[in-house]
This record gives sequence, C-alpha cells and structure tokens, in this order.
Amino acid sequence: MEMAPTGSFNLKYSILFAAFAVAAASATPAYAATELVQNTNTATAVCQGAQKNVDKLRNRPLGIANESAQPVFVSCSFTTSNDGSDGTAIVEYFGAFFTNSTAADATVTCTGIQGLAGEPDNVYESQSVTVLANGVPGTPTTGYIFFGRPTAADPLYYQNVAMSCQLPAGVSINDTYVGYYTDDASA
Repeated sequence: MEMAPTGSFNLKYSILFAAFAVAAASATPAYAATELVQNTNTATAVCQGAQKNVDKLRNRPLGIANESAQPVFVSCSFTTSNDGSDGTAIVEYFGAFFTNSTAADATVTCTGIQGLAGEPDNVYESQSVTVLANGVPGTPTTGYIFFGRPTAADPLYYQNVAMSCQLPAGVSINDTYVGYYTDDASA
C-alpha cells in the first residue's frame, strides 16, 4: 500500500479545511441588535462575607447561609460584558433572592452600588425586604431585592454593579441576577 507524501496530504487537507471555514463563515448570519442578557448565579459564585475570618457564613451549593446568631454583611459583585461604547444603557437590573430558615419573618437590607471605586458620581441605593419564615418562597413583594432603572428614560450607564447586604441570623442569599445590554453584531 502506497501512502501519499506528507506534504501533499497536509496541503490537500489544509485546502479542504480552508474551504469549509470559508463556507461556514459565509453561512453564519450577522446580527446587529442590542439585546438584554441575564446572568444568573448562585450566591456562592458572586458573593462573599465581608469579614471572612469572623462571620459564620456557610457556603452551600445553592447559596450562602448566615449560621450565626448575629447579622452579617455579604457583598456581591456582578459580571457584565458591555462597556457602554455602543451608546446603550449597560445594566437594566441586578439583585438577589433570599430565604429564611428561622421561625420568624426577617428583614434584609441591601445597598446597591453602581460605578467604580473612587468615582465621584457613583450611585448608592438602599432597599429592605421581608423574607418569610420557615423557608417559604418569596412573592413579588417578599424575598427579593432588585436594583434598576427608575424609568426607561433613566438608564444605568455603569458596567460595574455590586451590592452589600446585611443578612439576619438564619437568612440565606441564594440566586443572584444581573440583566445587561450587549450588542451582538459581529466584528
């Protein structure tokens, strides 16, 4: 059995692969629309205790639980991929869902931060929410805190968003969300 010389074999397949690449590239549609994208994570992916060596927080697969008898602070930093250079609003909303394992309703207070360290025009907003007792799921008015644009005319022109929450004893921070705009136009 005679084999083709290595050089002609590589050249033949290089030409074939190049032809497939050109065909695939020309068959791929180009998109040019600004779209809302949502990143969803558990708190263990984007949050951490403010005082790691002091706080009695437990990282679980589906969230971070305050297992101490005292309130603790947890900070969460969200990931976006838009720098605003296309003129669109960057962040539409960001926030989290909480659960409570104690026998009494609890109040969670969070401060949402938009901007960069040291910038004079950073935006800080505080919100509080009741988290129902005994692990009862949240409703549209309980268990969730979301920060976002007050109106469609007030876009958040920040790429960096974060929040700091005070978790009462027995409360967990679970799902985290950030919705942001990105232009999916091919380069």
